[in-house]
Amino acid sequence: MNYYMSYFDDWLGVPPGTLKAIAMTESSYNPNSGYFQNGCNWAGACGMFQLRKIMLQDIQRAYRYQLDPNDPIQGLVGAALAFKLNKRYLKYYSGRDPDIWALVAAY
Repeated sequence: MNYYMSYFDDWLGVPPGTLKAIAMTESSYNPNSGYFQNGCNWAGACGMFQLRKIMLQDIQRAYRYQLDPNDPIQGLVGAALAFKLNKRYLKYYSGRDPDIWALVAAY
């Protein structure tokens, strides 16, 4: 899993360990986060990266890719694609490339 996190950090152009820190913050690396196994929390966020249904719908609409947030690898792909979408949205609305802090806050 660490290899994939490093790969997507490079792919996104974010500092090494960014996705690892998000996974640790969101779920302590537990893909079964939520109130019950393979469940979602009260806000509807599921999996290791705590992806919400609305973000999964945005990813599906933009990339034509349906993800299972409870699968750790698919959740990682979803988190990386969420970063890409957030970068696109922030650049559109601010007119400049967002820094890493804005991307993490948008996540």
